[in-house]
Amino acid sequence: MRRSWIQWLRRRRPVAAPEEPGKGRRLVVGDIHGCSRTARALLSDEMQIRPGDELYLLGDLISKGPDSLGVLEYVSALENEGVRVTIVRGNHEEAILTARESGKGKLRDLLERTRNGALLDGNGGSLDPRWAAMLERSIYFVSLPDAILVHGGLDLGRSDPFVDGREIVNRRETVYDARVAGNRPVIHGHTRTPLSTIIERLVNDAPVLPLDNGAVGASSRKPFKVSEYGNLCCLDLDSWTLHVQPNRDVEVEHDATGRAAFSLTVRPARPESRETPGVGAVASDGGNR
Repeated sequence: MRRSWIQWLRRRRPVAAPEEPGKGRRLVVGDIHGCSRTARALLSDEMQIRPGDELYLLGDLISKGPDSLGVLEYVSALENEGVRVTIVRGNHEEAILTARESGKGKLRDLLERTRNGALLDGNGGSLDPRWAAMLERSIYFVSLPDAILVHGGLDLGRSDPFVDGREIVNRRETVYDARVAGNRPVIHGHTRTPLSTIIERLVNDAPVLPLDNGAVGASSRKPFKVSEYGNLCCLDLDSWTLHVQPNRDVEVEHDATGRAAFSLTVRPARPESRETPGVGAVASDGGNR
């Protein structure tokens, strides 16, 4: 991919849709993976998130990056300031909650191995109650009037695609059925996707939209193009604007295009986006969560 496409995008000015009085924005953020400085740069500095905004986090807030504790503290602070936060459960949150049920030894080993040791309580054997409560209230999917949000993927060809939560958080692909989805796109994280592909799918109004650009990709064992990976992405569902924030937590090799944050409005907002508010989720055992 040539560098010119990113230079072209940065010259474009996003045209945000007018906000309805008394209603905040609906913001969907991909995998943060322990990158607290990057999350703050995106949401507080670049987007100036404010009370009344609805923030949907697509899971994997933790692990891999240097500051999982800082991410959870930041999310908690946003909630205290009046931001309405919904956490979609990711495979890393699921793994920690599962290990927690298996005993303190397995939990401690997992947290230390995944750079989450700071989430332990003062005794170093159990998950801190504050963060345990935050992870426990995460949900496997969110059903909005104009989008379905998951961490991993869905098989909408099945008769019960929303029942097995553990499959949803670990799945790497979505089998799409417009009838089951109600013609709504499935927006997901989990699978690291090139930035050009994310933008292309948004522009083309694809039914399955990825938002994980490998924000913590610089710590990955696999090499990647700096211009294509290493960003935290946020989609404004009402203005259909994609906000892209380069990583601020781990060092990356700067390329000739630079690493400045930018935004791109890919198409007009959907007028029907707020007609039928609602959120739904199920647990892995089929019960409501």
